[in-house]
Amino acid sequence: MDKNQINCLICFNKVESELCNNLSCRYGHFFHIACLEKFARFKQKRNNEFICPTCNKEGTKAKQNVNTSITVEDTDDSCDEGMDTETLKNNLHDDNCNATNFEEKLLKEIEKIQEDKKIELKKLDHEKKYLTAEINKKEAILKEELESFYKDKETKIRNLIDETKTFQNIQEGMTSALFQSGLNDMREKLISCIDHNIKRKAVFNRSQSVFMGEIFYPHLDEPAKQFCIQLDRIPTKVVFKNPGFYALVHIDEPQRSEIINIEMNKVMMSSETDIGDLSRTYDGRLSFISLWNEIPTIFFLDTCGIVNGSREVSYLNKNAPLPLYFYLKDNICYFSTRILHVYNKQHNTYLFSFILKEDVKIFDSRIIEDDIYIVDSRQKVVYFDTIGQKMIEIPIYFKEGPFSFQKDIISELKNGSFILSSGDFLFFIDPMAKTAVGFKMDIIFPDGLLLNYCMTDEEVIFCVADHDDESRLKLKYFSIKPN
Repeated sequence: MDKNQINCLICFNKVESELCNNLSCRYGHFFHIACLEKFARFKQKRNNEFICPTCNKEGTKAKQNVNTSITVEDTDDSCDEGMDTETLKNNLHDDNCNATNFEEKLLKEIEKIQEDKKIELKKLDHEKKYLTAEINKKEAILKEELESFYKDKETKIRNLIDETKTFQNIQEGMTSALFQSGLNDMREKLISCIDHNIKRKAVFNRSQSVFMGEIFYPHLDEPAKQFCIQLDRIPTKVVFKNPGFYALVHIDEPQRSEIINIEMNKVMMSSETDIGDLSRTYDGRLSFISLWNEIPTIFFLDTCGIVNGSREVSYLNKNAPLPLYFYLKDNICYFSTRILHVYNKQHNTYLFSFILKEDVKIFDSRIIEDDIYIVDSRQKVVYFDTIGQKMIEIPIYFKEGPFSFQKDIISELKNGSFILSSGDFLFFIDPMAKTAVGFKMDIIFPDGLLLNYCMTDEEVIFCVADHDDESRLKLKYFSIKPN
């Protein structure tokens, strides 16, 4: 056979006589010497036998000795960065592809794989060291927090033991019935204080994410004290006016409403006309809106239920349902469906309106001078600046992780935040930053629905409606400073 008319069966390129060789296999297949040499080296790495690359028949290496000193063309180094899928396909389908070069490219690709692996493993090890350092740092902080809490708890209980001994010594030396009665009251308070301190806990809560968790202080199942009030009807709205909570109740009989002092469970005012809304003004007064001589009027009440002032708002439609209203420092606002109308208080003139994107119901609100914060039926918190004529939807961060009563409620309230309730959620509003944190209602009050709250220097009082009977209210008292 003419060697000039055949192709190498490895690279499929034409062979030339000086670079050609054929094996002593059955069919005497032809190959380039360089291709055959490369193949021989490749096969020898796997076993000592040598077989024909084409027919797999055993044979001697060649009729002509394969000179291992023959120089093979250098392979193309352009594949050092790795071959993509398209390049690989082209190489496999290229009739002019040199098999030796292609194989060397693949071998270099394997070497590159090893280098890439080393780089990524090094990065992983670096990340592990970084995370380990961060976890160690966080662990030290959490350990210190736990140590501090339980050391403080132990100290308080030891002090209470000393106070108990002192109390017993005083009690044994007193014979007066009057003193004994006072000592009995002191003993009850001391027992309550001891019980409260024993129940206090600091708990490590594992994070749901990869990173380490937090320490939180679960509030006690029962507050420091609690009172239950059974109303005759479910309140429409509850408002706090120092020194107590007041509820608006609509009677089944037409056009009759009552305002009730919740702590005393006593009707402080009864109206034969419908009371549209009960509200607290910007300066803390208790007020309500109703019809007087068929004119919509805002009335102001003292804590005894006596009307001590009023203001006609004749620009309201007397035939329409009485709206929710906000009595601000300079303005009066009325809300209907999706529009908040703003009127100047001094001149009784219409100024402008805020228009929400859709029809909503207002669940809760807070007034700060001429600013209004509401939470609506969309679970959105909206801020209205009636002086600057701005309406802002406040961003909310919903917290689902560990809950700490002292940290997540008391501390936030002490720092100037306030609470708005939407039924399913509680929102803690920061009026300075214009941000909000949302909690599910049942995380904080698993037994009821928050209606309103008040805060003094010593405690926070929550008015909560019972889940099973919303006419049954609970006043829960929580200390601002742990005992």
